[in-house]
Amino acid sequence: MFEKLEQSPFIHKQELCRFAIPETLLNQRASIMTMLHCVVDFCNTMMDIRQRYLYKKLNGCNSKKTNDMLKTLTKYVERLDEKIEAISEAGGDCPPRPRVFDNLPKLLK
Repeated sequence: MFEKLEQSPFIHKQELCRFAIPETLLNQRASIMTMLHCVVDFCNTMMDIRQRYLYKKLNGCNSKKTNDMLKTLTKYVERLDEKIEAISEAGGDCPPRPRVFDNLPKLLK
């Protein structure tokens, strides 16, 4: 699946990224680090959903399942914002939400 997405001219390359904690943020308290790991895991899960959605769209699938994927992503963005805000409220540093999540996934024309 990933190879097909990677080779497609209809997939923006930002849809293929994976996330990790930046080295500059690795010296925080253990509780903040746990929260950061949770944010990274959440972002990578969101990318998996986006990639599955785009793969289905490349294959011409438009179903209740693809619509449900978009609804799930919308809810996940809200939850991600809450997780990032919780880190800030706990006195930790966290990068802002990745811009790839500003919009729902779509094929390039």
